[in-house]
Amino acid sequence: MKIQAKLILFCLFLGLFACEKDTLEPRKNPRFSIAFVQSLDASGAQFAANVFEFGNEDVLEYGFVYGKSSQPRVENSEIIKREGKPAAQFEIKATHSMAFEERYHVAAFMRTASGFVYSAPVEFESRGSEGFIFQRIELPSPVYFRDTITVFASNLSRSIANYTVSVEGERAPVVELGENYFKFLLPDGIIFDDRIVIDKTFRVFLQVGDKLLQVEAPFNFKKPEFRIIPNQKINYNQPAFIEGDFMESAGFFQVYYVENQQRKTQLNGSFNSKTRIGFNPSSVFSQSRPRIEVVIRGESYFIDNSFELNPTEFVSGQQFEINSSDFIVAKVINKNVHNYLYNTIVTADFQSPLELTGEDLVEEDEVGFVINLTTGIKRENRFYFNNFGRLSENYIEVRLTNPSLPHAAVSDRFINAASANGSRAVSIGDKGYFFAGKEVFRLKPENQTFSFVTQIQATNVFSLSNQFALLAPSGKIYTGADNLVRDGGLVDFFEFDPNTERITRLPAIPTRATSPLAVYTTDSYLYYDGGFVFTEGVGATASNERWRYEFSSKTWTKINDPTFEMGIVRRSYTTYRHNGKLFKVGFNSETDNSTFLYEFNEMSEKWNKVSALNLPGNPVSNEIFIIGTEAFALFGNGLYSFNLLTYQVTEYYNTNYLRPLLSVGIANKIYIYDGFSFIAEVDPEFF
Repeated sequence: MKIQAKLILFCLFLGLFACEKDTLEPRKNPRFSIAFVQSLDASGAQFAANVFEFGNEDVLEYGFVYGKSSQPRVENSEIIKREGKPAAQFEIKATHSMAFEERYHVAAFMRTASGFVYSAPVEFESRGSEGFIFQRIELPSPVYFRDTITVFASNLSRSIANYTVSVEGERAPVVELGENYFKFLLPDGIIFDDRIVIDKTFRVFLQVGDKLLQVEAPFNFKKPEFRIIPNQKINYNQPAFIEGDFMESAGFFQVYYVENQQRKTQLNGSFNSKTRIGFNPSSVFSQSRPRIEVVIRGESYFIDNSFELNPTEFVSGQQFEINSSDFIVAKVINKNVHNYLYNTIVTADFQSPLELTGEDLVEEDEVGFVINLTTGIKRENRFYFNNFGRLSENYIEVRLTNPSLPHAAVSDRFINAASANGSRAVSIGDKGYFFAGKEVFRLKPENQTFSFVTQIQATNVFSLSNQFALLAPSGKIYTGADNLVRDGGLVDFFEFDPNTERITRLPAIPTRATSPLAVYTTDSYLYYDGGFVFTEGVGATASNERWRYEFSSKTWTKINDPTFEMGIVRRSYTTYRHNGKLFKVGFNSETDNSTFLYEFNEMSEKWNKVSALNLPGNPVSNEIFIIGTEAFALFGNGLYSFNLLTYQVTEYYNTNYLRPLLSVGIANKIYIYDGFSFIAEVDPEFF
């Protein structure tokens, strides 16, 4: 048994010995000192370490890691390194990613096939570093927002947290780091101001660690691409759109309506994205398919036919009977809601006598307005919307109940001539002729026109009618004027033919008397009764002469009438014809202020009293106007009429504003010029 036991122990010993021989040699890591800082200055830090033992594996890399972490490692710190096996003492200088007076930790390292071996960390206070060295910046061409831009440089940090990039003040995200480059995305918040647009360069701020550098990067920016939306018809309360690509703009994005080269209007509600822009039709448009100017990133682009505006229309069938001071509310379709005044209402000839008002009193489908009493307004009116220079299909009808309306504008030429004393007006058929100075003007109510006709060429005539103007039964107009030839001058006498609109000078009235009591005509004669003879140094002397002009022979004859007395008070009568008879209206005598109506007896050539009239004196209108069964005339305190059968007088109250300088009666209406810039139409129906 003892022998067996010894054999077993011997075998075990041999086995143990054999196992010891087959075991691998243990791995030995390199051993080296802690990193120590040899020197510190503004260019960086010189790090060093001593090698105690290289271990039993090949050293592939060696160097230092440094950063803010208290345990600096390759994955969380900056790294400076060399390849291969170091000397017994190795040094490397760190030249970037260290800010002045900031505290950092550094550790030496070696890398073998098995991994990294680090020394214990050492803390130090930096005196700064040289920082990264910029080489160039590369942008794609063309470039667009969010494109990748590459910066080539040396001495770069390995920590993306140490990078700050901004382009024109907008933060740009850094997306990739390399040993000699880093990349960032062009931010989409860049505002293209005038400098950028003109210079075509971006100001780029690059900061790596504590080193900040500004560079200018020329660029070729991607142009927007526009696509017109087919058949885009919109109302004013809808936006218009233009589609496309590359249309983003953080600033300097506007949309304008371009009416012509000199005028454009910015449209509100504008917005844009990469593929679409939109805007409101917030202007007065002269075209249904307007030209649009789009300003994107400071560059202008003109786009035609991008949309079509639907017209504004009245709801059909609307009629109003109002005074011009009344507020009218009319129903409309597709009102321009962006500005009340962008809705233009006009007459058929595109006059705009309306004033839009009361925006806060109407709904979105209504317009409110009052009518301005200006020339172009008629008794019966049709008003339209002005849609791009065309009348709307629908209209509203407005009948004005104002007794007096502006009718026709007059020229400065007429105003100056009519201001002379003694201008006259005469009505004939559908026209009225105004004799102002030596000129003749014509009023045609049918088309509301007032125009110059002719003038007398004689140099010694300054007035055609400062004594009288009246229509003869023949249809011709006769006028008389005193042209200031003192002591011996006769009254000039003229004939105006409305058919030819020519003036003929006739034999002068053989009297020096002016301001006659009455001038009137029959089929055969014109009568000139009385007047005053003005003598220098003496004054006015009443004339009891009566003169008669025979149209056929063109001769004057003095009438022997011992019963005729002019009197010493200046007064005159106004005549009119009715049912083939001749009448006159005026004071009974110079001592009696009662007004009477007289009828002329052609046989006796005398005036016979017909009836007293309760009228306030002599008419101031050029004529007495026959309208139906009433004879109308203007007096100093307003409008009156009397019945042609009963002679009953009617006073029209609150008409003292009707103060004519010249007046005619046409088609049952009275037309008055009172010294201002237009002729007014007065319709007695509405008093």
